[in-house]
Amino acid sequence: MSATGISTLSRDLLRERIDFRYENLNDLFQQLDDTFDDSVTVGGVASAQFDQIYTAMENRGRKFRLSFYLANAKVLIITVPRLPHENLHRTLDDKISGKAMMMRLDDELVATGAATFRYKDNTGNLLSSLEGDSARKPISLRPTEDHYPTLVIEAGFTQSWNSLRIKARAWFASSRHQVKIVLLVKLDRNQRRITFEMWKEFPPPLPPETRRVTRSASDLQPRCAHTIHITRDAGVNDVHQDRFNPASYNVIGGPLQLGFADIFLRQPVGQEADIIISNAELISYAITVWKAVHH
Repeated sequence: MSATGISTLSRDLLRERIDFRYENLNDLFQQLDDTFDDSVTVGGVASAQFDQIYTAMENRGRKFRLSFYLANAKVLIITVPRLPHENLHRTLDDKISGKAMMMRLDDELVATGAATFRYKDNTGNLLSSLEGDSARKPISLRPTEDHYPTLVIEAGFTQSWNSLRIKARAWFASSRHQVKIVLLVKLDRNQRRITFEMWKEFPPPLPPETRRVTRSASDLQPRCAHTIHITRDAGVNDVHQDRFNPASYNVIGGPLQLGFADIFLRQPVGQEADIIISNAELISYAITVWKAVHH
């Protein structure tokens, strides 16, 4: 991650709402136990304090997830894994895994779960730390725990879109472009809508006179490549008898297609192909998620 990249992420992260400033471990755990949100943003967390929080979480059995820490900003985003949040990413991850299984690649596309990925400078100082909600990588080409996933899923229930998008950018930068796809998925209860954003990296456009210049990986820029909305018909509210009827749902922008080469880092052979989650499967996914919300 370049100094410019860190500065930009830090600036954008500090524009987000800080739920509270870090004082001590007891106060932090009390705040987390009391919240009804699925994400809490904590300010004023120095690197040494982050290490203390990480150790304390380990000792407590990791009830919470240290989703994103940026040392330069002294900001820590903690995920509180409530049922709607967990269903948003786990159900989607299951569908992706199922598609890999159909190609007999389920043993190849392994889950990294909420493994911690730390990015440090040349002198060993921590710059950032990331834990995805769900993540996967091809074990043959990324066999060690230091290898980043190729696919990351980040979910949001109460967490803001801006916060999710900052995390997507951080995954690309911190992994030094090892992460190929970040799927953001957010549920909007008021609008009765689930939205996906598929983020990838692309080379910036060049002026005509410089288009033959070779660009390095560091030139890549993350952006949303595809957006999908899953909505309910007007009038089908949270107590309507058809709220779990597939015919009441609409998919705009589907299907969800994940490039084989992005995920497996090679070209498909034989019956292998891109992973495609059809509109019908997206509706099935949405119904599962909404059932958890109404539980």
